Amino acid sequence: MTAEDKQRQQMHAVNQSVNLAEALAARVKDPLWFLARQWQSGEFAAENGGRMAGVQMECREFPLCELTSGDRATPLDPAHPLDAALEAERQDHVAPNWRSEALEYQCTVKSSAHTFRIQDYDGHGLDWFHLELSETGNGPADEARVLELVPTQLEFRGEPHPRWWRLEDAESYFDSPQDSEFSVLSTLLPE
Repeated sequence: MTAEDKQRQQMHAVNQSVNLAEALAARVKDPLWFLARQWQSGEFAAENGGRMAGVQMECREFPLCELTSGDRATPLDPAHPLDAALEAERQDHVAPNWRSEALEYQCTVKSSAHTFRIQDYDGHGLDWFHLELSETGNGPADEARVLELVPTQLEFRGEPHPRWWRLEDAESYFDSPQDSEFSVLSTLLPE
């Protein structure tokens, strides 16, 4: 066997291992490539280098107080969910806010200074975007409150990581698997 063959065989052996810990270490063979990707995506430009340490906000609340469907107004209790009042049925099992031709609920809700039109709500997950501001006024509001907050980055399940070169899923824990039920993968990983 020539020296070149031995060297080729040693290089091939470096990439193969029966030790799972070595494989999960994810050693980097070309760190310059990672640095180049960071430079291309602008991570070294320091555009997002600083973060706010704190935020002070002054806010006033205008609780919703009335639900109007057609010409009938119903008072709202702020302690009860709005979607329950919106989807409520009368004694004859008819929901006055339901529009069967559009397959959605439609009505208006009022606060002391605002009127919102609710539409495009199909009965699942009433959210802020279902309310469209239609009128404003100068009604009384609750006393102004000052909130002091520490801002943080918004995260949600399944979001892409902001850095392109990140490869691992944050919900994967290879070092200490604790499966509630038996799987073939759990037998392969050391405890």
